[in-house]
Amino acid sequence: YFKKVKEFISVPTKFKGLQYYDEAKPGASGGEAGGQKLMTLSVFREMPDRCVDSLVEVYRQAAAVFHKLDELAASLEPWVGLGRLHNVDEFVQRNCTNVSEWEANYSALKARRKESDKLPNVFKVDCVTVSLVPFKAALDDQYARVSGALAGSMKAAFEAQRAEVEAFVREARGALHLPPAPSYEQIFEARQARALLKERMRGAEDTLRELSEKSKLLSNAGGSSSAAPDLGPLRAEWDELD
Repeated sequence: YFKKVKEFISVPTKFKGLQYYDEAKPGASGGEAGGQKLMTLSVFREMPDRCVDSLVEVYRQAAAVFHKLDELAASLEPWVGLGRLHNVDEFVQRNCTNVSEWEANYSALKARRKESDKLPNVFKVDCVTVSLVPFKAALDDQYARVSGALAGSMKAAFEAQRAEVEAFVREARGALHLPPAPSYEQIFEARQARALLKERMRGAEDTLRELSEKSKLLSNAGGSSSAAPDLGPLRAEWDELD
């Protein structure tokens, strides 16, 4: 920008007009035009020096333009906060631990996407035109990475909880299993095991309920039921145990 300003200011110094021949001095050797020397009036060369105050204003206005551009850049910084994270997956995994947090972040991400769509493609700052097309494309990529991180962290938590419930079901089946002709001691032990398992079943049932909520949220986030993990076999085993 300042290079172009400098080039514009120096335009008068390149003008060739208002030339004249100077009279040859006595005793001068022959030269151009029979002893006359081609001279150029300095009126154009002196124009920048004669307009110093105006040129200072030009640079002052330029500084004001760049100040406005800095303000524009600062106003857009909040949009790219997540993009500055070194590891989005780790950040999401650390800050999302229950269904309500995943759900809140999905809702916030959806709202943010709608807001970013309203950003203009072009900002006009005095004589400078700023295109936001690359910026908005980067936002879309940022939102896609955050959405993927949310889905990945929730799937990982889902699989861990499902394995926990499946292990509980296997343990409960083993503890409650009775041979065809059980003895009194075996029946007594099975009843004791049932009493102990009943307390633990409440926690396992809460986990299963949370798995259902995660499955539904994953389905909504993915846009189809195929995106959600299948809980059918685990539900069947749970109902049989219950």
